[in-house]
Amino acid sequence: GVVGYSLTAEKDILAEGIQENPAIIGFDMGGTSTDVSRYAGTFEHIFESEIAGVQVLSPQLDINTVAAGGGSRLFFRNGLFIVGPESA
Repeated sequence: GVVGYSLTAEKDILAEGIQENPAIIGFDMGGTSTDVSRYAGTFEHIFESEIAGVQVLSPQLDINTVAAGGGSRLFFRNGLFIVGPESA
């Protein structure tokens, strides 16, 4: 996520001797969704959002999630529903 790629980017920036913090776009694709975020030396925060029609008023990292992951597959085995580990 954003914390992991920001730490990696900071190490690379220091190793290369770059003086400025360039803006970096993070693209974290999982099995069922993709998180997109931006890091430019500090974590970007938002203070309100809407999730499933509910307004959330709380400080949070500015991460946008889209349903564009690989898609976990659902199986019915021995009378049970099993999810994954295969993806579509």
